[in-house]
Amino acid sequence: MLEGPLGTFTASRRTRPRVALIAGGIGITPLRAMLDDLMRGASEITLLYRVARREDILFEKELHRYYEAGVDVRILVDDQIGDDCTDSLGVPALRTLVPDLASRDVYLCGPPAFVDAVARRLRDVGVPHSRIHHERFDY
Repeated sequence: MLEGPLGTFTASRRTRPRVALIAGGIGITPLRAMLDDLMRGASEITLLYRVARREDILFEKELHRYYEAGVDVRILVDDQIGDDCTDSLGVPALRTLVPDLASRDVYLCGPPAFVDAVARRLRDVGVPHSRIHHERFDY
C-alpha cells in the first residue's frame, strides 16, 4: 500500500503575491523543490540561505540560475550564532534584508532550534503566525 504525500509545507499555502524563503543548512532542500511552483504564481521571491561555511552550500549552480531568473537569492555564510539582535538572521538583519517581510508569506526550514529562533524573530518583525509556514529538519 502506498500513501502520501501528506505534508502541508507546499507552495499552495501561499496567500500573498510576494514570498520569502529562509533556509538553514540542509533546510534548503524542500525550499529548492518548492521554487519552481512558487515562480509560477508569486510576483516576487526572496531566498535567504544561511550556511556555516562556504563549502556547505547546496544547489549552488541551481540557485545561481534562479537568481538569473529573478529570484533575489542571498547566501549568508556565518558560523557564529548570535542573539535576536546580533545574528545574521536577527531582527535588524531581517528588516534590512527584506524590508517588506511583514507583508509576505514566509517559508522557513532548517534544524529545530534555527526554525524556532527565526520564527520568533519573524513574528517580532510583524509577520503574522498564519503566514509563517515552517518545516523542521532534524538530522
